[in-house]
Amino acid sequence: MTGGAKGIGRACCLRIDAAGAKVAVNYLSSESAAHEVAEQIEAAGGKTIVSRADVSSPEQVCTMIDQIEEDLGPVDSLVNNAGIFDFLSHDRTSLDVWQRTLGGKRINQHVSA
Repeated sequence: MTGGAKGIGRACCLRIDAAGAKVAVNYLSSESAAHEVAEQIEAAGGKTIVSRADVSSPEQVCTMIDQIEEDLGPVDSLVNNAGIFDFLSHDRTSLDVWQRTLGGKRINQHVSA
């Protein structure tokens, strides 16, 4: 679960655990919140790991997936919850904007229609 430490991501992690799945809680900057989610999952009898990775970085995502598969087994489902959003049409969204969006670094770019 990318962005699993707070808000919607936290709620999704807890719900997925309640459904019986193993949960990898991903975070970028909210380490203590991610560990709190993992502790709650473990207290309910679930299996989880915490993984720090910037999901805008392909290298970090590959490392995270390797860690998850080593600790929890094959990834069957993925919830992509991390990121921010700059309101750009799909045809004006460059790879650079996409990577900054997933990396959580808002840019102030306004494009006129």
